[in-house]
Amino acid sequence: MSKPIIDAVRPAVWMLAAFVAAQASSASDTPIGTASEAASATVTVDGPVAIGFFPPMTREQWDADTEGRFAQEMSDIEIALGDVKACVGDERLRTEMHTARLIRLDTGARTRMLLLGDAVRPAMGVMLVAPGRDPVVVFAESSAIELQDTAPQAAAAFFSAPQCRRPGP
Repeated sequence: MSKPIIDAVRPAVWMLAAFVAAQASSASDTPIGTASEAASATVTVDGPVAIGFFPPMTREQWDADTEGRFAQEMSDIEIALGDVKACVGDERLRTEMHTARLIRLDTGARTRMLLLGDAVRPAMGVMLVAPGRDPVVVFAESSAIELQDTAPQAAAAFFSAPQCRRPGP
């Protein structure tokens, strides 16, 4: 059976999105991410949200990835977000993808900042948030593809969604 067209073009779309983001956030090839506003994202938490995150990088870093690993990792995070949304089954669950080292969660009453990785060990993963609850962050240890298992498992507990649990051995 052939792959759906969306699965075939998704890596190319993410590569283009990351390239545009890198262009917009960094006119020069200086690293973005230490004190740069472009290395942060603000998410309004007015309902359940699953947030995918990927470390910011310069255009030079992106261009040096001739094998397309960054685009594949971003695509794997997006797939994990889709898996979380599908298994939770809540129409109100919003998903977002951010290229950032710092995510600000704005609940209206307060803003909480979460630092995700650093220059030595950049982080990628999925964050689960909801109003009035502490966020849960699921980091990819070696590759974002593992988030396709770990993010839905975390969503099962966080969103009380037993349908996200995989059957045990």
